Amino acid sequence: MTRALITGITGQDGVLLAHNLLERGVEVIGFGRRSSVLARTDLHELFRRISLFYGDAANSVDLADALLHHQPDELYNLAAQSAPGASWAASLETGARNGTPSFRARMRVQAGLRAPPPTVRIEASAGAPSSASLR
Repeated sequence: MTRALITGITGQDGVLLAHNLLERGVEVIGFGRRSSVLARTDLHELFRRISLFYGDAANSVDLADALLHHQPDELYNLAAQSAPGASWAASLETGARNGTPSFRARMRVQAGLRAPPPTVRIEASAGAPSSASLR
């Protein structure tokens, strides 16, 4: 069975992707900050159907732990600060929070911090899909 890790599981895109993957028979691991996950009481039904891993996508150690623990075949990086007011008020932080985790995720996969399969698809919310070979 294919296993997918989704960062930003509490956002609109993360929820929709999780439902889509579950319908296709994919095992889903949701990655998000504990406070964000617990605040989404409307998603408890979804959260009963997936595994949850608490962490901050901006923290490369949390992301590495999730990759090592779950060894996903697919990684969907949808975590981002996307509240318009907060994004404009803290534009430098927003750029760092939204761009750095994507870069770190790719570097972790390329560094081989997980066992094969030989290819992992990385989907980033801000750009086109990319592949990272683990051979």
